[in-house]
Amino acid sequence: KPIDDTYEERLVECNCSICERNGYVWIYPKVEQVVMEGEENLERYKFGSKIFAKTFCKTCGINITNVSEDLSEEEIAALSEELKHWYSLSQAICPMNLRVLHDFNIKDTKTQRLDGWGQNQPMYKNP
Repeated sequence: KPIDDTYEERLVECNCSICERNGYVWIYPKVEQVVMEGEENLERYKFGSKIFAKTFCKTCGINITNVSEDLSEEEIAALSEELKHWYSLSQAICPMNLRVLHDFNIKDTKTQRLDGWGQNQPMYKNP
């Protein structure tokens, strides 16, 4: 299925601080649809609730995914109900940054805007 203006699944541009700064455009394939090679070349950046990590290349710094962390039963039990909900949903998907695809033009797609800035509390403040 081509990722263009006929694509019917969600393509998201979030306005939270990290997504805005890094220019992410998210697609949400199922985990079994994603094959990652060279994961040893990726670093992880955890922030906020620390249940998700943005991955990026150790060499060039390109931002690739937003994956859920492996949490213990105790860590999951300690989460708020809202975070448990998001963590549960995240187990089936592997959010990918569309901007990493070769020969892909974001202008050929219909993206949705997500108010991550307003939804993520507490609000981020630049150090």
